[in-house]
Amino acid sequence: MSFEPSLFVDPAALAIVLAGTALGTLARCGWRGMGAGLAGAFGLARRDFDPAANRAALARALQMVRERGVLGADPALPPDRTMRAMLERFLRSRSREAALEEADAVRAAHQTQAERAAGVFDTAGELAPVFGLVGTLIAIAQLAPGSAESMVGLAMGAVAQAVISTLYGVTSAHLVWYPLARAIERREAADAAARAGIVRWFAQELARPRSVRGSPVRGVA
Repeated sequence: MSFEPSLFVDPAALAIVLAGTALGTLARCGWRGMGAGLAGAFGLARRDFDPAANRAALARALQMVRERGVLGADPALPPDRTMRAMLERFLRSRSREAALEEADAVRAAHQTQAERAAGVFDTAGELAPVFGLVGTLIAIAQLAPGSAESMVGLAMGAVAQAVISTLYGVTSAHLVWYPLARAIERREAADAAARAGIVRWFAQELARPRSVRGSPVRGVA
């Protein structure tokens, strides 16, 4: 028996599964949740966190602080939001502890956003098979009494749509929605580990005994 790809194409069944999954996910997660999910998905297409560029920017900032003092330094900020917030807090407060607190706060915000985004696609993965079943029920509901010949044709068409709807629900859950959720989690875990390494290095640099001109810096001897 030859394989016919066209047998697995049913726009009506696909529309039921996709539209139902989207509406069900929106009902559970709300607009903010959906926005976080879309942001997380599109974020996968962006370049990973660049440790080298951010560390280099922080190193230049530290060098400027050592040469001009905290008050006189006006360094270029790192490209990453966490690193940027940490450096800005340090320059404002002249406190190592405050800078690390800011880094922790932004890291926690990143993690919360990633968890929310992954949760949206986990919800979609749960709902997709359900709406595959809905497509099955709709297909069966189309059967109506008629002549024997018409009933055979309707029954065959309804069974085909029912099977395809279930297939779309299960495959979209396990090949699209759940993988997206795990990909968002992996990206956040990798970026968080890279950021943590730079934060530790930055903290060690600030803790080194150095003479810094300008206003005294708490946490820097």
